[in-house]
Amino acid sequence: MAVHKNRHFNEFVLREELKEELKRIEALRRETVISLRKRNWIVRGLLLVVAVSLFLVLWSTLPPVGAPMGLTFAVLGLSLGELYLIKETGGAKLRYAQEYKKAVGMHLLSKLELDLEYRPDFGVTEETFLSAGFYSRNDYTTYWSEDCLQGQVGGTQVQMAEVQAKRETKDSFTEVFCGWFMMADFPQPFQAPVVVEPRSGRPLLSGLWSLLPLRKQRPLSSQKFGESMEEEDDSEFEKRFVVHAADPEDLAALLTPAVKQRMLAFRVSRGSGVRFAFRNNQLMIAIPNRVKGKDWFDPSPSKPASDLLQLNAIAGSFLKQTSECFEIVAKLNLDKGT
Repeated sequence: MAVHKNRHFNEFVLREELKEELKRIEALRRETVISLRKRNWIVRGLLLVVAVSLFLVLWSTLPPVGAPMGLTFAVLGLSLGELYLIKETGGAKLRYAQEYKKAVGMHLLSKLELDLEYRPDFGVTEETFLSAGFYSRNDYTTYWSEDCLQGQVGGTQVQMAEVQAKRETKDSFTEVFCGWFMMADFPQPFQAPVVVEPRSGRPLLSGLWSLLPLRKQRPLSSQKFGESMEEEDDSEFEKRFVVHAADPEDLAALLTPAVKQRMLAFRVSRGSGVRFAFRNNQLMIAIPNRVKGKDWFDPSPSKPASDLLQLNAIAGSFLKQTSECFEIVAKLNLDKGT
């Protein structure tokens, strides 16, 4: 397998190499995000004048119902106007962020000479995310995926993208899953799906295996595979994970002691919330962020495109994620080329 070497970069050199691109992106930021902000404040002022005028007209011409009616129309108009402005500004920010990330990411990949492609506007489809079996559509209300890295690591095809699944309420939102979702070819063929979740996590919904016989829906700790499996009931793996499988025999061949040890080691390095799913000859891994609200690559629209601290932080995060593609394949021994 091609070994990924942690490449260090000098942010001053990187900024100089991207000088022309950053000029173009800064012009885009000023033409879209900054100009929209200025225009929006003018529009807000005009909306406020219209709303106040409408309120005064209705208040003076239609007493006593004019005042509450005018207030209602004024508030409604201001609210709808604000929602429209927020939507327009969000589109401009997204366009700027994607152009910035594309320039920085593709430049770094060319320097590292990796067989990976970076697409900031592409991610893991919701259908693929749900197919892993970690969550159901009822668990969250909004889904978003971007910043996709895909290609070959040695002889293994990999895809890795940022995923955000959140449940929104009237007053707040809850992060159901925010982190990285990775798919990689699994070198050992298997037939039935297997899902491995943290023992402290919530159990899988019973409907997940609705097409399978009920007797095959039990977790590993309650299944009887013979004496060798019973001896592992108190193992470190059993303490840390709950395994849901459709076929006990296939599971015993898939989760060998060596595979379990690698999964435990991966849990230590990536956090206790990691989840694994074996489906369609692929391994799917959900790696939650250790810090809530973490946004890996997005630049701040309030900072110039050439801001040195921002460039350093985003380039560092990008290198970290490209390194993870290689490290995951190596740590879990997924490379087909070896």
